[in-house]
Amino acid sequence: MGDAFEYIIRKFNEAANETSGDHYTPRDAIRLLVDLLFAEKDAALGEANIVRTLYDPTAGTGGMLALAEEHLLAQNPDARLSLYGQEYNPQSYAICMTGVWASVRTEASRPS
Repeated sequence: MGDAFEYIIRKFNEAANETSGDHYTPRDAIRLLVDLLFAEKDAALGEANIVRTLYDPTAGTGGMLALAEEHLLAQNPDARLSLYGQEYNPQSYAICMTGVWASVRTEASRPS
C-alpha cells in the first residue's frame, strides 16, 4: 500500500507543478535514510520486547516514519515503535494522517 500511496502523491505533485521535496521525497532516498538510521543498531533491534521512539521534524507525508516502522517490524515483529512527526503544511499533514489512518485500519483488520 505504501508504494501506491507514494505514487499518488508523486503524480499529484507533478500535476500541480510542485518541486520535489515540498511534498515528495523519492522512496529510495527514504529507504537509504532508514537503513542508515538503524545500521549500527541492527543487532539490538532483534531483542525481545524492544521499544523504540522515532521523531521526524519534517514529516511531510509520513514516508520516513512508515518505512522506519516497516524496517523495524521486518527485523522484529514483536517490536513496538512510537512514531512522532510534525509538518508545517496542512495539506501534507492531512496526507500523512490519512496514511497513518490507513495503516492502522490495515493492521486492525489482520487476523491475530
